[in-house]
Amino acid sequence: MSNITGKFNIIIHSPVGKREATLTLSVTGGILTGELSTDKHTAPLEGSATETTFEFKTKVPTPMGQMKAVITGTIEGDELTGNAKLPLGQSKITGQREV
Repeated sequence: MSNITGKFNIIIHSPVGKREATLTLSVTGGILTGELSTDKHTAPLEGSATETTFEFKTKVPTPMGQMKAVITGTIEGDELTGNAKLPLGQSKITGQREV
């Protein structure tokens, strides 16, 4: 099992405030699948991963509607750190593996 596989409680630190979400990741042969869920939205994701890094594309809800996002990051132990590239800029992401 990849270190990436699992469920993570994350916080997206955007310019308009913090947004809590759940990130569920699964890796098979370097292909990353899963979903990003907030209290108002769930979106599928697809991308790639190594043992500790990931990159995927998805759509995220914003006050101005859904926007495409490219999310990259690393997982070390149970800690997730990353960045979301959105049309309006970048947002930092932090999180912990759900146990």
